[in-house]
Amino acid sequence: MASGWRPYFDGGHWEYTDAGWYWQSDYPWGDIPFHYGRWVFANLGPAPGWVWKPGFDYAPAWVVWRHADDEGYVGWAPLPPGAVFVDGNWEFNHVRVGVDFTFGLGDAYFTFVDYGHLFFDPHFYPHGYRQFVPPRDRLALIFQHSVVENHYRLDHGRFVNDGLPRDRMAELTHHEIRPAGGDELRR
Repeated sequence: MASGWRPYFDGGHWEYTDAGWYWQSDYPWGDIPFHYGRWVFANLGPAPGWVWKPGFDYAPAWVVWRHADDEGYVGWAPLPPGAVFVDGNWEFNHVRVGVDFTFGLGDAYFTFVDYGHLFFDPHFYPHGYRQFVPPRDRLALIFQHSVVENHYRLDHGRFVNDGLPRDRMAELTHHEIRPAGGDELRR
C-alpha cells in the first residue's frame, strides 16, 4: 500500500446495519481483513506501516470509537491484537477491561472526521476520509477533548458494534441514518 495508508480510513466508508457500524471496503480483498482479525502499526525498518493479524471472529468493524462534541468530531481506530470480546466483555492481553478502555491507542491511531463529513458519497471523494481529517497539530487537541464511546454487544451469538448509537450519530451529523440491508453490502 502507499505510504500513509491506514485501515478503516482509505478505500471505504461507514454504513449502518443491523449489526452496527459496518466498514464497507472498496478493495477487492477488503471483505476479510476489515471484518476478521486485528490491525497493528509496525514501526520497524525503513517502511513502517499497518500489518493485519488474521482472526476467526466476524465483526462489522473491529474498531474503538471516540467523539469530541465541543470540537464536532467523531473518531475511530483499529482495535489491536489482544483485544478480544468474550462472553459480552472485553479482554486485552487476557485481562478483563471495561468498555471505556483505550487499548493503549493514542491520537496517532485515530481517524477523526468532523460530523458534517462522516457520511458522504464515496464515489465523489475517491480518496476516502483523507480530505476531511484535521491537521496534525489539531489532532492532539481533539483527541484530548474526546471520550471513548463504545456500545458492543452480542445478539444471538453475533457481534454488534453500535459505536456511537445511530440516533445520537444522526443528531450529531444532521444526517438521516437508515440501516443498510444485507444485499447492499458485500459480506
